[in-house]
Amino acid sequence: MRPDPELAGFIDHACSEGKWEGIIKKIWPNAKYLSVIVTGAMAQNIPTLDYYSGGLPKVSAMYASSECVCGLNLKPLCDPLDISYTIFPNMGYFEFIPLDEPTDFTRDSMTQLVDLVHVKVGKEYELVVTTHAGLYRYQVADVLRVTGWRRFTCDRLLQLNSRIEVCKKKESVAQHKHRQN
Repeated sequence: MRPDPELAGFIDHACSEGKWEGIIKKIWPNAKYLSVIVTGAMAQNIPTLDYYSGGLPKVSAMYASSECVCGLNLKPLCDPLDISYTIFPNMGYFEFIPLDEPTDFTRDSMTQLVDLVHVKVGKEYELVVTTHAGLYRYQVADVLRVTGWRRFTCDRLLQLNSRIEVCKKKESVAQHKHRQN
């Protein structure tokens, strides 16, 4: 990459105006959308993204972690508060720890594992992933709320349609206990 004094001057001028609202559109006038993660704890950033982007659409196309891609958002242009991801079983092997009862997330919680076809709509689970690369039963520490099932006729697989709430393990236990009270 070569230095571009003209571009640097353009960015410097746009930023020195002191008007940060819509700055993304000013610097990148051809931007059509923001590729973002705005579920769970990240939802708090939606107003900030709107402010700096001047209202560009926010697209959250996939649910992924450093371990693997777990699912896709089949309606990527939906409102960020309506995002739901479809878990595809060919992306890894997914198991779920039910959060009906608080757990200390120990090896004992592995005895409670539920596979993809046995999760229940309306229930919350912690995701456990086994990847094609060899990662075995890794607890991702994301809390998933199952919102429905989707049938794809091309391969006759039932896919889990889930709302993702990302939080730390200890936070999810504390939140679960708070909801119980």
